[in-house]
Amino acid sequence: MENNLPLLNVGGKARMGCYAAFPGTGPLDARCSGCAHQSPDGSRFVCGKYKTLTGRKGSPIDPGSPACRYFATRPAFNARR
Repeated sequence: MENNLPLLNVGGKARMGCYAAFPGTGPLDARCSGCAHQSPDGSRFVCGKYKTLTGRKGSPIDPGSPACRYFATRPAFNARR
C-alpha cells in the first residue's frame, strides 16, 4: 500500500493537539499563521475550524506549524474587494 498523504513535510513529530487535522497535511510550505481559520484568543491563537468540527474551543496552537488539510488562505489586509 502506497502512502499518498503529504504528512512527511512536517519536519518533526506529527501530533493532533487542537488542530482541525494533522499538521503537515495541507499545502506545501503553508503555515497556520496564514490560515483564515486562525482566530485570536488573548495573546495567542486557536483554530476556528477545530471549534466548528468539534464544538469545543481548543488550546492555543503554534502559528508556525505546517498547515493542515483545512487550510484556507487568509485575505491580505489591503486586498481589493
